This record gives sequence, C-alpha cells and structure tokens, in this order.
Amino acid sequence: MSESLFQRALSRALLVISSHPSVVEVVTEEIDPSDDPVRLEFMIDVAMSNRWRAAGQSPNGVRRIEPVAFDFRSSFPRIAPELSLRSDFGRDKAHVQPWLTYDGRPVPCIYEGLLSEFFFQQGIAGILNQTANWLEKAAAGALIDPEQGWEPTRRDRLGDYVIYDGDDLRGLVNNKPGHCFLECEYLRVEDGAETVFRHAQLNEKRIRFNRSNVNQLVTEYRGNVKGEVWLGRGLALLAWSDAKSISDTYYPETVSKLSELWQLADCFGCKEGLRNGLDWLQTCSRSGNIVGPFGITIILCARRPFPIIGTSTTIEVMGYFADFLSGPKMFPNDGETPIHLAAHRHKITPSLMEDLSGSQRPDPDQPWTLIGAGSLGSKIALHMARAGQMPSVIIDHASMSPHNVARHAIIPPKNSDMQLSMLDSKVAHLKDALSGFGEEPKAVRNDVRLALMNDAIIENVWPEETWATVNSTASLAVRAALCADVAPTLKARVIETVLFAEGQLGLITTEGPRRNPDIGDLMAEFYHFASHDDLTRGKAFNQDVAALNRTLVGEGCGSMTMKVTDSRLSIHAAGMSEYILHKRAVGLPANSGEFYVGNLDQHGIGIGWQHVEVPPAQEIEPTNNCPWKIRLSDRAHQKIVAEVERVGKVETGGVIVGRLSEVAEIFYIIDVLEAPSDSVRSPTEFTLGVSGLRAQINSYAEKAGWTLFCLGTWHSHLAPSGPSALDKKTAEAIALARLTPSLLLIHTPSGYDAIIADVAT
Repeated sequence: MSESLFQRALSRALLVISSHPSVVEVVTEEIDPSDDPVRLEFMIDVAMSNRWRAAGQSPNGVRRIEPVAFDFRSSFPRIAPELSLRSDFGRDKAHVQPWLTYDGRPVPCIYEGLLSEFFFQQGIAGILNQTANWLEKAAAGALIDPEQGWEPTRRDRLGDYVIYDGDDLRGLVNNKPGHCFLECEYLRVEDGAETVFRHAQLNEKRIRFNRSNVNQLVTEYRGNVKGEVWLGRGLALLAWSDAKSISDTYYPETVSKLSELWQLADCFGCKEGLRNGLDWLQTCSRSGNIVGPFGITIILCARRPFPIIGTSTTIEVMGYFADFLSGPKMFPNDGETPIHLAAHRHKITPSLMEDLSGSQRPDPDQPWTLIGAGSLGSKIALHMARAGQMPSVIIDHASMSPHNVARHAIIPPKNSDMQLSMLDSKVAHLKDALSGFGEEPKAVRNDVRLALMNDAIIENVWPEETWATVNSTASLAVRAALCADVAPTLKARVIETVLFAEGQLGLITTEGPRRNPDIGDLMAEFYHFASHDDLTRGKAFNQDVAALNRTLVGEGCGSMTMKVTDSRLSIHAAGMSEYILHKRAVGLPANSGEFYVGNLDQHGIGIGWQHVEVPPAQEIEPTNNCPWKIRLSDRAHQKIVAEVERVGKVETGGVIVGRLSEVAEIFYIIDVLEAPSDSVRSPTEFTLGVSGLRAQINSYAEKAGWTLFCLGTWHSHLAPSGPSALDKKTAEAIALARLTPSLLLIHTPSGYDAIIADVAT
C-alpha cells in the first residue's frame, strides 16, 4: 500500500529537523503514523554566553540544551504542527501562549500570526529557526524589547472575549488605588451543564448602584434561538492600583480560579480595588433579592514600566469572567470558584476603523457634509465610515423605495414579505447604518435646493468649521443651487462625484480656494476635456449610453435612472472615496481646482483616472445693471490676451463658447473661437465676419455633445472706455432677436466690461 501524504510529509519533516544546525539530537526514535498526534521530540542547542553554557542554563532557567516537541496531527501538512516546550519550562516569560498542550506542555508564541500561514511560507525549517531565536531571547531575558513596547499578556485563541474601547476604559483610571462599575451585556452558550463560551460588551461609563436598585441592573434570560443560549445584563468591575505600583514582571496567564485571580491582582497592586468592589456587590446583591447565577466581568489594570506595544499607554488591561450568586455567599466555592480568561476585542469606533484602514484623520478633525443618500452617496459614506471618517451631516429629501436596493449600500430587511420599513427616508436608513461605526451623523431630510435659500438651515447643515461638501446627487438643479447667489454663506468647498454612460465613466471635481473655480466652472471644463479626448468623448456624449433611462418600478410608475450594476458603481465609489480620504489627509488643492476622469477599462474591471488642474476663473460684473454673473476661464482669457497682442493697434474679437445656468444666472465662458476670415479690424471698430461661422460654431458644439455652445461674442477696445453706443445697440438687437440670454464681452487695457443681452431684462 502506498504511503499517504501525511506519511510522506512526516518523513520530510523528520529529515529537516535532524539536519537543522540548531538541533543536536532527535529524541524520538520510532514513528507510528497511526498515532494522533505523532510527536517528534528533539534537542535544541540554545545560543547563550559561555558562562551560562558552563552553568548549563541562563539565570532565568533556560537550559543550554532545551527539549522541544512538534505534534503532527493527521491534517499535516495542511495544518502546521503544534510546537511545545518541556512541561516544567517557566511560563513567566513574554510570548508564551495562555494554554497548554493536551499533556500540559507550555506553547511559545514564535510568530505574530497564524503558525500555519508561516509554515506555508517558510516550512519546518522556518519554524525551527524561529524557535531557536525565541529560546535565545528567552535565555537573555530579551523577549520584551523596551523600544518596541511592553508585550501584553498573550490571549490568542481564547473562545471567550469582552468588547470595549481600551482608551475609554483607561480614562477611568486615576492615580489612587480604586475601582468602578460599568454596565455590561453578555451572552453565554451552554452545552448541557457546561458553559461553552461567553461574550460580553462594556459600556465605558461609570454606574452607581445600591441595595435597592441592583436588581434593575442584573438580569439573565434565555435567548430566542435554538440551543442553550443565555443573554444577560450585568456588571463589569474595573480595578486598578496607585500610580506608584509599577509591575515590571511578566506573569504568565495561568488564572483558572478565584484564588489565583486574587494572587495576580496582588502582584499588580489591584487587590484593594478588586476586594472593595466585590464586597460592595455582595452587600447589594444580598439585599436585592436577585436570583443567580449571573455573569460578572472583571478587568484588572496593571501599570507597566513602558508603553504597551502599539499604544502610548503604560496601563495593560486584562479581562476575566466569573459567575456569582446573591445570598450569604457571593462565591460559594470560595477560592475554587472557576475564573475564565477573556480576550479583548476592540469596540467598533472611528479610531479602530481608521487604524485598520491606515487612513489619516485631519488634525484637528474637521466635519464634512454629504449631499445625497442614494446609491453613490451611500457607498461613499460607508467607505468613509469604515475608514473612521464618516460624514458629519447628510442631507437628502428622498424616500427609499424597494427598487433602490439594487444599488444602495443599505441591505434590505430579511423578511422579504414585508418591505414597508424600506419606505422611510434615505437619510434615516443611512444614518442607522452609519451609527453602528461608533458615531452618529446628523440626518437632515430636506431638499438641498430649498435648504440653500434658508440661512438657518445652512448653519445647521454646514457648520462654520465644515471641511468640504461632497455632492453625490448628479443633479443639475442641485449643482446650479450650489453655484447660485442663493447660497452666499456656503463657504465649504464642494467635491462633486458623478457617473456617466452606464458607469463606464466617472468624474470627481473639486473646487478651488474660496470656491473658485466652482463646480459649474469645473463641469464646463470637463465637457471641454471630453470634447478633446477620444476615449472620454465616446462615452460622455454617446446618447445610447449617456442618457438616463426610464425604468418601470411598478405598474404605471417609472423612475429616471441609470442602468448600471452595483459592482460597477462600487468600483467608482471606491476610487472616489479613496480620493476624499487622501484629500482629508493632505488637504484640498491650494491654488486651483481640479478634476479626475475615470474611464472603465475594456474588460470592465478596472478604472484609469486622468487628472486635470483648473486655474481660478475671473469673475466679471455686467455693466448694464443685469443680475447675471460672468465667469471667464483661464483658457479663454489667455486666448483673448494672445489675440489682442497679435493684432496690435487695431480692435479684434471672436466668438465665446461655454455654458449658462438660468437657475444660477451665470455665464461660464470656457473657450473662444477665432473670428471668420471676412472679419474687419480697425483702430476704432471690429466687425465679426460670417464666412463659415455657423459651421464653425456647430462643429464645436457637436464635438462637445452640445454641452458647450455659443454664448455670444467678444471684441477689444484700445482704451478703457467702457461699452460704446454701438455695443449697447447691438445688445438690444440681440436681445430682441433671441430668447436665450447672450453676452457681449469687451476686453480693454484695464480689464473686462460686459453687456448681457436678455429679452427678460
């Protein structure tokens, strides 16, 4: 019969062990593959000073020749062997696991992570190298490196755990010995008469109780699930020492009963706080007529000589579970009362999310506002929340509808037969989802277009310290409202996120300082970019994919929306969120605005982002007392200046193109077209020719998908004389000839003048 994978792998492992330079002897002489586990024991020559070698061991008891065992189970090589030391190896050293092998041997922690993963990286030889290195450091007493920090007591692979915010918990500790009680909720699962595991979560706020109200704080009931599951509401006791009680000795985590917990608390200087707290609980519970047993979480705080690894604090916190009774004796078994070790799990907080994501929070932290709680906005909000930087305020007036869940970040309710709960407002749903990340944003259910006309709402939605506004609505009306004079007090710069062409194209625009360029300028700049970039133009202006589709969401009901998969939308949302996180860390552009264009690749699984910087626009006031505003792009300005310098001592001119917003009453001049060849220039007058002009204008507009079009004309004056009588008559004639407002822009040596030709005014 051929050898199994296990037997072949075991033979190779034995060969590697016997050949390793640190191994001086393999103790195991014969192997029986049917054993479970198969133990290979061998002797490692520990590197230490000659004086210690002569003595046969280091001062802390590590021998010159240490026996080590590998236990190979039938799952090997899929799962690494378990490493163990001799049974009497001192456990008063860092990096020792809190459990023993099946026959009572201590287990060193040689790798920060799963040993099986390390085994697949470096094999048996790698484990041997790490073990030899660990024994060398253990002999020298160097398992804890002050430069790295104090190694906290190992609690790996514990099934019981308690959830809390370590920073908040340490904030309750003062310089005198003491204790306090906290609210605690817990869950325990039984198998017969034995508790299999316990989970608990603390509320890090002190609570006070007495004989009359303790029964309101402690209760336990059977959970409404299959199996022996108990849910409890109870107490957690936090005990600490005075500031002078520094514990610089590493104690192994061997607590299994109450007497051992007392001993450990005494070593940490916490015994007084622990005793006073338990005495008070017994006094109150004895008089409170509560029936047990109930779970209690005990947290000991040890002061270490230098900060704990990965923190800036010297206070190490260690958790334990116990069961207590009301009545004459709180712990009927006295010192033999079982104590269960509890591993720590961080509470969900923005700081935890920030740490895990590697994001960098602005200092000082600055709130930001999200407009739009729809598909794109909800995904950006959740990406940001998972990085610890959720929006502070969300504003949206729309309600959820069942069809929204096709792309919305919120997960629909489990009971698919009853979807009435989905009909709440989008901001309410998104607020509920974000609240689970440790903070709660302000949800404002209001139409942002109307909110921007109300100073009181503006102050509520955009506090003075607001870092930026992210507009995820893709609404032309919202964009216009954000640019209009109805929002004069909105100082926070706007970042806009938009999808086009069924998610084949994404856009991020960011306003410049003092909101110049604004999102209106930037959208016009994007259209100009798209008209000159073949890849982008084919998507942005392709009517087959660029337009919104009317989708039936019920009989007789439709919704104008973009058909796009949730995954494609999420690809864009991820990039947009990364952009916002980056700008939160390094700051918004200092001297200009910018936009990023994201094109989905040909495979539909990646996005290439192109960056364009946009200088501030010039703001020009009309001279004919018209309410319209004029914004002249740097590109158009430079072309005008270049043309004026080219012709010298005569007037010149041309056609201006761009966009206009009737809601915001703004002209966005994005570019200028050369004057036709039959134009006439003289020192006193410029006459725009007509040869090929209509074709030139139409060609430009068609190339831009008619997003950019003729706004009017420009011409120059050789002196700063203001609009001439002819200019004014021309404006009047244009106003009578067309319903759309038109612009006459005049360049002079001192700047720009302008006349708005608007039949309405």
